[in-house]
Amino acid sequence: MNIALIGTGAMARRFLAAVREEIEGVRFIAAHSRQAERLEQFQREYPRIECTTDLAALLGREDIQAVYISTPVSTHAPLSIAAARAGKHILCEKPMALTVSDCEAMIEAAEEGGVVLQIGYMMRFHPAHQLIKKQVDSGDLGTLRFVHLERTTFIDFLSADMPEHRKWFIRPEDSGGGALMDLGSHLIDLLLYLPWPASAFGAVCWPPCSPAGRSPCTTTLSRCTETRPVSSPGVPSDPIPTEPWN
Repeated sequence: MNIALIGTGAMARRFLAAVREEIEGVRFIAAHSRQAERLEQFQREYPRIECTTDLAALLGREDIQAVYISTPVSTHAPLSIAAARAGKHILCEKPMALTVSDCEAMIEAAEEGGVVLQIGYMMRFHPAHQLIKKQVDSGDLGTLRFVHLERTTFIDFLSADMPEHRKWFIRPEDSGGGALMDLGSHLIDLLLYLPWPASAFGAVCWPPCSPAGRSPCTTTLSRCTETRPVSSPGVPSDPIPTEPWN
C-alpha cells in the first residue's frame, strides 16, 4: 500500500517511523503541507518522499491508496471528505472533527466513496487495555461499580520556546477545546471500548485555568453504575449527570 501524509508535523513523523518499523508492504511516497517552508524542511529529512503544496494533485494520484491526516482539528472534516471523494482510505488523527455534523459528513463521504475511515484512537489497541477488556468480558473482575481513568501531560503552549505553528492547540476555533478534547477523547474512547454498563459519567480538567491561560494538564474521566459524586485526588468533588451516557 502506498500512503501519502497530509500534514508534516510531529505526529506525521511519529506515524511514519512506527509504520516503517512495524508494518511490511507499506510505502510513504508523498506528503502535503500548506506551509512551503516547513515542507522544504520535511523534504530535506525525507528526500525519497515527494512533497507538494498542491492537495488536489496529491489526491489525484492513482498510485496513492491511503492518506494519513495529522493537521489541526478544524481541517479534519474537509480534508477527509476530499480524500474520500478521491477514493483514498483515510486514517485521521483524533479528535475526529469540531462538530457532530462534521463527523457525520466524514462518515457519509467515506461510505459513498467506498473507503475505510479510521480515527487515530490507538489506546484501545494497547496490550494492557486489551488485557483489561478480556478480563471484563470474561467476568474475572466481577461486577464493576466504578471506573476511573486519568491522564496527565503538561505542554506549555504559551512558552516563548513553543513554535507558533503548534499553538493552534489553544485556539478553540482550531482545536475544539484544549486538554479535554485532545487528551480526554482518548479516555472517552476507552470507556466506550470497555463494555461495562454505566448510568453516569463525569469529567474534570485540572487545573481549570492557570493565571497564564495555559491548558489544563490533567484530564480525568469516570463512569459508574450509580449516581454519586466523582472526585480525583486533590480535585474538588463535582456531581455527575443523572442522565444515561450512551
